[in-house]
Parts: sequence; structure tokens; C-alpha cells
Amino acid sequence: MSYRNRYYLATPQGKQLLSIPLLNGRNQRVPMAEVRIDNRIPWQTQHWRTLISLYNRSPFFQYFEHELLPLFQQEFDLLADFNLSGIRLLNQLLKLNLEISITESYKEDYPEETDIRQSLKPNATEDDEALNINSYYQVFADRSGFLPNCSILDLLFCEALQAPLILLPK
Repeated sequence: MSYRNRYYLATPQGKQLLSIPLLNGRNQRVPMAEVRIDNRIPWQTQHWRTLISLYNRSPFFQYFEHELLPLFQQEFDLLADFNLSGIRLLNQLLKLNLEISITESYKEDYPEETDIRQSLKPNATEDDEALNINSYYQVFADRSGFLPNCSILDLLFCEALQAPLILLPK
């Protein structure tokens, strides 16, 4: 159970889970670089339509729409390729200038201040705020209250270039 193939969006009824379908299901016992997407299911079209439905009236959706659409139009065979493309795109859009590199092997230990793997668990309780991010404007907050731990897309569409200040407070 991880966020590798899923993300949450804020809706008037609460958080909605969007999941990228995987060949051979979620219980694959293969390295992350080999996890394959099941493109027989039109998941990209479904996800994009959901994003439009939920965020078309957000302050910044139309500003970033043309940049994000290609990510949902290109067919990816490997989940790692889709995720890496998304990370690189968001790094660029948010002007984070993060150095992104790929490891050749699994590394069990990282410095504690940079290793957040154990705090990012999708099955954590709703009260767990994995990253302790400050609240920010959300489209449906008047109906559902602030919903923590949503996708970075929620933050991007609602706060745009203020997102890094919310994510990385100094």
C-alpha cells in the first residue's frame, strides 16, 4: 500500500481516490522500475475528466491545464516513467529547482531529515497529517472543510506559485 499509483483530490463530499490501474494488480513482487500500467483501462481520460470537473473553477487550473494535459495524453507503459514525468513537470511548474536523480539500487537508510518514506502511508488515519502542511485555500472547503494530504495537483490549482511556501516553510 503506497502512493505510487494513487492520489487523492478534494471534492465537496470529502477526498476522492484516483488510482492508476496496474497489470497483475497491486500485489506485484517486482522492482518499482518494472511495475507496468494497465492501459487497457482508459484511466488517463477518467483522471483528466475528474480534474476538470473538480478544478475547472479553481484559481489556477486554466493557467496550468495546457502544461499538464500532455501528461494525461501520453501512454506510459511503466508506472515509474509516469511518476518521474509528473515529478519533473511539477518541479518545473513550481520552479522548485530540485535535483532529481534515479538510484540504481534500493538504499535502506537515508539521513533522517530527508527520509519521509515512513510518514507517507495511504492507509494512515484521516487525523494523520503526513507532512504537517499548513492549510491553504481549497475549492470545496466551504462544504467539506480543509482536506489534508491531497495531491500536489490540489495545491497547484488552488495556490499556484505559493505552493512551495506552503510545502517548504522556512
